[in-house]
Amino acid sequence: MAASSHSSFWEEATSNKHEVALAVLVGMLVILAISWYKRSNSSTGKGTPPLPPGPKGLPIVGYLPFLSPNLHHEFAKMANQYGPIFKLYLGSELHIVVNSADLAKVVTGEQDESFANRDPHIAGLTASYGASDVAWQNNNSNRRNLRKVLVHEVLSNKNLEASHAYRRSEVRKTIKNVHDMIGTAVDINEVSFSTVLNILTHIVWGKGLVEGTKYPDLAADIRKAVLGIVEIAEGLNLSDFFPMLARFDFQGVEHKMKTQIKKFDHIFETTIEERTNSKSKISDETVKQEGRKDFLQILLELLDQNTATSINMTQLKALVVVSVIL
Repeated sequence: MAASSHSSFWEEATSNKHEVALAVLVGMLVILAISWYKRSNSSTGKGTPPLPPGPKGLPIVGYLPFLSPNLHHEFAKMANQYGPIFKLYLGSELHIVVNSADLAKVVTGEQDESFANRDPHIAGLTASYGASDVAWQNNNSNRRNLRKVLVHEVLSNKNLEASHAYRRSEVRKTIKNVHDMIGTAVDINEVSFSTVLNILTHIVWGKGLVEGTKYPDLAADIRKAVLGIVEIAEGLNLSDFFPMLARFDFQGVEHKMKTQIKKFDHIFETTIEERTNSKSKISDETVKQEGRKDFLQILLELLDQNTATSINMTQLKALVVVSVIL
């Protein structure tokens, strides 16, 4: 009798837990549905211009179920139906799509200050060390300083011209390799990605260090880390469309990206240690042989300087990551 009573007690308790969980789930769905209904019928507040037209989608998920893998085709169809600027909800997030060259010029040029702030996805936020780069950081003094560093210190005509010969050599090598593969299947995406990555690795880290004997696997490690970051960033993360789920990281995107960034941190520590131990030698030889300093050397010289263009270590790493990946 006691055993039977005990079993009955646990069955009843389990049943109650299931009922409570179901009630909570139903309640959340009702709240989300009401929120979607209010959003659909009153998208703007008092004194706020109306939003552009666009498909309504479904409660909670928005237009997500209707998107095809070829987004450019999908957006072209919507532009034909709704015009060159339209809205759509993906999950709980509102997106405004600009689908004409004239409007894109207004957004990115004439009204850049108004549209410059970023809304990074979780993978991008993690890969940029908390939006510490120029790609994802909000438009503020830090971002303006980083842009100045990139334009005047790194992407100067002198530095770009100095890397011209190497870039031309890599492109010619790629063309020759593809020509030698006539008659066989060629993954153009892989070929082009490898070529660009080789060039960027040379520009950022410098040919001498990447091909050095002390760290013979450096180039391979950089490639693996970059490929891992790109693969994670390209994936679909539901937390980007439902921010309330971000804390749970159901798909492990944030965890995976942090793992890849740790690999990049190891590369930074390795290369920065090498530069610190033989700083003047590397700098002099690089300038003498190639007519320029590589990206990393320039940033190291700006590190923690008490000047208008000084940067910190987090910004340095974020700039290197975004330069290689983007």
